[in-house]
Amino acid sequence: MEKYSNGGCSATIHSAVSYCVIGESKKTTIDIGTASIEIERENIRLDTEHYLTRLKITNISGTMVKLLAAYPIITDDFKISERPSEEWMVFNGSRQLNDVPATCILGQKDASFGECVDRLSQEGVQQKDYHYGDTVLYGDGITVIKSGKQYVSLEVLSCENQLTDISISSDCNGDVKAVRLGGEFNCLMEDGDIKYTDWVRISTGGNFIRLIDEYSAHRRAMSEYKEANTPKPAVYKLQTDLTYDNILEKLSFLRGLKAPFDYIEIGQGWQSAIGDWEETDSLNLKQTAYQINNSGYKAGIWTSPFIVDKDSEFFETEKQWILRHADGSVCTYAVDGKEYAVIDVSSADYLDWLEMTYQRLCAYGFYMHHVDHTLSFMLQKDVVLLDPTLTVTEAYLRAVKVIKNAIGIDGYLYITNGFNAPLAGIADSVQISSDVNVMKNRSNSNVMPRIVNQTAMRGYMSQWWHNSCAVLIDKDFAKKYSPAEMKTLLVCEYMSGGAGMVSDLSTNEELKLLKLVLPSVSVKTNPREAFGEYAYINAVDVEVNGDYHTLCFFNNSFADVELVFRLDNNTCGGYVDHASRYNVSSYFGKVKHTDCKYDDILKLGTIPANSCEIVKIAKNTKPQVILSDMHFSMGGELDITLSDSVVRVCGNNRFNCKGNYVIALPEGMTCPDGKREFSFTVNGSGPFKYVKDVK
Repeated sequence: MEKYSNGGCSATIHSAVSYCVIGESKKTTIDIGTASIEIERENIRLDTEHYLTRLKITNISGTMVKLLAAYPIITDDFKISERPSEEWMVFNGSRQLNDVPATCILGQKDASFGECVDRLSQEGVQQKDYHYGDTVLYGDGITVIKSGKQYVSLEVLSCENQLTDISISSDCNGDVKAVRLGGEFNCLMEDGDIKYTDWVRISTGGNFIRLIDEYSAHRRAMSEYKEANTPKPAVYKLQTDLTYDNILEKLSFLRGLKAPFDYIEIGQGWQSAIGDWEETDSLNLKQTAYQINNSGYKAGIWTSPFIVDKDSEFFETEKQWILRHADGSVCTYAVDGKEYAVIDVSSADYLDWLEMTYQRLCAYGFYMHHVDHTLSFMLQKDVVLLDPTLTVTEAYLRAVKVIKNAIGIDGYLYITNGFNAPLAGIADSVQISSDVNVMKNRSNSNVMPRIVNQTAMRGYMSQWWHNSCAVLIDKDFAKKYSPAEMKTLLVCEYMSGGAGMVSDLSTNEELKLLKLVLPSVSVKTNPREAFGEYAYINAVDVEVNGDYHTLCFFNNSFADVELVFRLDNNTCGGYVDHASRYNVSSYFGKVKHTDCKYDDILKLGTIPANSCEIVKIAKNTKPQVILSDMHFSMGGELDITLSDSVVRVCGNNRFNCKGNYVIALPEGMTCPDGKREFSFTVNGSGPFKYVKDVK
């Protein structure tokens, strides 16, 4: 054990390793090894504010050992600033079965606490009774605790060896009983084999954002990180009637409108069965990919290589690759009302088949690979892998790398319903289905705040691990959601960098909706209240193209609220100063204020119940859009220049719709009529340019 003390945080640090020698019962060792395994602790003292450690576990038994779990940090006397733990506020940033960020106070068994305890499955929220007895909050990435003015984070940094686990267990009063960082292995070790746990860390800091930023920087350093494709590409998914003629017709429709999609994806349904990755009689893949690529887009394709249809030829002929439980039964995964078998991706032979399959799809001309349902492998319990020396996480990581390497540097790997932790730096974009499943439960409560929390944190984290919002905009979008829900979901898409995926929009009226979020603009998202006194985020700062900021305000109440704020660093996060003047305007309310100065109190109308507002804040040193009913960024989609007493505005109206812009001029500059602003209207599709003389 070790004594840890720093910045008002203290604990007695133990390690715990669970294992069994084959043929013997399970054993657990605390701190020191046994005759069967040797345990060494490796510490890195980054500085006084960080305690970074992992375990090196060696099999010295002379026979085979099954390593079950290992925790480099386990403590039952965790203290922060001498404040009782029932008063601690806990933020769970990511969880294995539910990555919807949640905040609660340990001693308050309210709805916020329930949202930290609840899990998500394929079928929606699995609620637990959290009012009585002991409870456990689980995380797999980072958990932040606030005690008074002290912030402490519990972190897993490497996330490549174990099914990671950050857990805080407490009794019914909120008294913390134990804290642990580590996770499951469930793998075999030959005599002399060595396994390392993932790196785990305790960090202390002055504020929440600093801890998140440092965690992100170190995760980035420890992953195979590559720069994100920014802005996020827009994908049009062809999901129904996947015949060659229908696809040609849809391509003609999109090309005629010059719709600004980057990839056209052949969605689920192109294959004869999930597992039988062969084209059907009505669709020639090579010919289809050629037509998509020749139309000015890039071809993409949907696959789900970790599950297989039980009625498929693959299931009948390749049963040696099916994942099984210890009792020999087939591991299954249910989605959309159907049960599939799960593939054992630890098999070297299967990985060879996987590599050849994706190389073949690339040779057909597919650039974007939408890989779905990989989480199916990670969710299985009590399994026996074909390569039992691998952990589930190691096998998962290796299989994803095989796909990534097979599609090459020109390929775009877009993973949905995946396991986030080990994917940082490998996939180009990652999303799981938790927000979709939250939406399935919206009839029971107002779930929009959960979606906002998730999107804001994903957008913030996407600066280093390529998370993305998962709201699918399809032909039934307006039918599925109320107007207030639609507005909030579209603002969430904007915060995440644009529409990641749309499906089966078949009319210009449906496509017009996308003018709000497409084309994608480069944004950096920063939730202002990620760890405030409220469970839900109410304000999100979105920096646009490194040039100006928009603030997205969310009203999570059931009554209209007045939008009033002070133009200062508390609201704007440091990008406003005393020396400058600013133009401030609201998107939906159409309220504008010009030449505002630091500390001004601004009133911008009201935000309806359970709705939102976007406010643009920009220095008045150059021409800026101040009002618009087009893109949510209010000008991020335009090129505005000032030269020789002429303002030139260039853009591209991709959705054949009518829209308006109001441009405010810099201080000291006017139009010929003496006004400080001018407006113009665009109509129809295609590029446009507006020129205005100024003086």
